[in-house]
Amino acid sequence: SDMRGVARHSSGLPIYGRAKLSLLLFTFELQRRLRLAGAQVEAFAVHPGVVDTPLLGKMSFRYPFAWLTYVMGAVMGLTPAQGAASSIYATTHPELSGKGGLYIGPSYALNAFSCYARRP
Repeated sequence: SDMRGVARHSSGLPIYGRAKLSLLLFTFELQRRLRLAGAQVEAFAVHPGVVDTPLLGKMSFRYPFAWLTYVMGAVMGLTPAQGAASSIYATTHPELSGKGGLYIGPSYALNAFSCYARRP
């Protein structure tokens, strides 16, 4: 309920980190169970990257990390359409068939946006 961390005198980063870890652990366990069941479905953990949306302005700026994230979003933040690319890549790219359990997110290499998949 206190995602900004104001009541806990925190940046909210520890809460975000636990949520991200929970997502990864859930995805990997789901993929393991899908394989055991012989399902023809795969699970991927997907990260949209830093997306420049009004959500960035809702952070508590009492902490340096919030400022850094805000500036990164303003300078090199992805558009919402680019942020959606990781999810679209995970659901449609044929090279990912049979490779469930991967972590998929944006690549910022050489200022050229693309998606990548990797095992954490």
